[in-house]
Amino acid sequence: MLKKKVYSGFTLIELMVVITIIGAIIGVIIAGVNEARNKAKISAITSSMKEFQKLLELEFSETGSYRNLQYSGASPFYAWIPNTPCSSSFAGVYADKAREVCEVIVNNSSPSQWGSGWRFYSGNGVDIDKKYSIAASLPNGQFLCIGSSGTSDKTPSQTAYWVGTGCYSNP
Repeated sequence: MLKKKVYSGFTLIELMVVITIIGAIIGVIIAGVNEARNKAKISAITSSMKEFQKLLELEFSETGSYRNLQYSGASPFYAWIPNTPCSSSFAGVYADKAREVCEVIVNNSSPSQWGSGWRFYSGNGVDIDKKYSIAASLPNGQFLCIGSSGTSDKTPSQTAYWVGTGCYSNP
């Protein structure tokens, strides 16, 4: 009588199926983690933008102008703050706190559609002393704008940024 060999273990096909299933599960988990990370960044940016808005309002109530907390780079009306100069972008009593908030915004935002160096904006195209517009490039490709009129908007594109509620031309 012949003895039948009994194999214990998995066949190659079974192992490949298990590996494929594990790979699919890992892919779903990674996508979910990335989405959660982007939502957390958007939340941090939104919160910091509101905090910056409060600093602007405090500055105005004390000095009658928003100028000290609006970036005074090459042009007072074109004020995208590059990745690093939050340390030198602001003046006045609230400058230190503004720098801290700016760093949080810059560290959580994504490069804007204009290039990798522009992540946070403080200025406007109307009147830098009496109005403000702050904007950040969000990880989902949108811009969050908050203006001195108290309005805000998440604009979907570069073109909408210029005229969106709370944005550059419509603070």
